[in-house]
Amino acid sequence: MAIAASWLVQLIFDIYKCVRNIHRRKRKLEEGNTKGCYEIEVEEIVILWRKVVGNTLKCGASLALASVGAGAGATLVRPALGQWIGNFFIYVTFRSLFLFSFNF
Repeated sequence: MAIAASWLVQLIFDIYKCVRNIHRRKRKLEEGNTKGCYEIEVEEIVILWRKVVGNTLKCGASLALASVGAGAGATLVRPALGQWIGNFFIYVTFRSLFLFSFNF
């Protein structure tokens, strides 16, 4: 979900930047030059398309590699080791809470 949210935020940000750049560049042009306005729009949309494709590939690769890493971690670290680590941290946490509660 976090990767999809990151992709969506990047997409919205890139669309905003594209629209902002189109309006800024149009204001700088002369009003009678409509050919320049069309070229600006095409150029900005091509840039937007490249950014969207790049972000999609980055987020897709991140998603694929995260699942590969999770599978490798599950293969290398056995569940018994994870339970031992979890029990150790629970013991340390409760021990520290118990010791700090009686230090008045």
